[in-house]
Formats: sequence, structure tokens, C-alpha cells
Amino acid sequence: MYVRILKDMHKRMSEKQQAKVTRIFQWLAVAKRPLSAEALRTVLAVQQDRPATSFDSIQNFESVLSQMCGYLVEVRKDRTVDSIHVSVLEYLTQREEGPHGALKPFLIEISYSEASMTGFCLSCMTYEVPNDVVETQLPLLKVVAVAYKEKFYVASTE
Repeated sequence: MYVRILKDMHKRMSEKQQAKVTRIFQWLAVAKRPLSAEALRTVLAVQQDRPATSFDSIQNFESVLSQMCGYLVEVRKDRTVDSIHVSVLEYLTQREEGPHGALKPFLIEISYSEASMTGFCLSCMTYEVPNDVVETQLPLLKVVAVAYKEKFYVASTE
């Protein structure tokens, strides 16, 4: 069943949309606590090379989230987001691509997902925290962000 859903998503989505859905799956798989819909909306708006703008945010996020993710995730009554069943994330984290090439964009590798989460958090802090705060209270933030980007992006493109 998951193969069919993921294949359908792969056919109807652009690569950019697939990347956003994959980021949702990744964050749900590695989050240490439940994530709110607003937190995920923010995650998807974060850009790794510039500050986010209002155009980067998905409008009506809570109402489109389930459809966007092939109905494999849901917004719960407490406004947290989770997979519809524990087997969804198990499937995505324990699955090899194999003959189903359409699955590849959605498969989750835990260590990569944790590194990606770190990178997006650093980008958010780097671009969204006022520069004077970074300079006076968080001077290591820029150093860490630059070091992370150099290591992560060089390694991911090789």
C-alpha cells in the first residue's frame, strides 16, 4: 500500500515538493518530541542560504498537510503532527530503494536526517536571529553554521 501511495506522490509532485514532504518525514522520524504543525510549517519555510520570506511559508498548512503527504501524516487534536501509523516511518526508514525508484525521494536515512535537521536549525538561527544578538550573545553561531555548511554540503554532493 505504501509503495502505491509513494509512487503516486512521486508522479504528481515536483522535485521541490518531494523535498518538502521528505523533510516532513525526516523531522517526524528523528524528532525527540512531538512537533507542532506550526513548527513544521516553519521548518519548510527555512531557506539554507537566505532569510525566509512570507512567500516561503505554505498557506493553510494544517489543512493541506495530510494531502501533501499522501495522507500518511495527520494533524492531531493537540495540533501536533505525526504519521498515521508507526509503520509509515518504519517503512520509510527501513526500506531499501530496490526496484521501486519512485520511493527514493521519500526514503529516510536517520543520520542524514539528523544532520539535515541540524543544518536547518542553524540556518534558521543564522538568518532569523538579529545580527546584533548573534554578534553579542551567540558569536559561535556563525562559525558553527559555516563549518557545518562546508562539511555537510561538500559531503552531500560528492
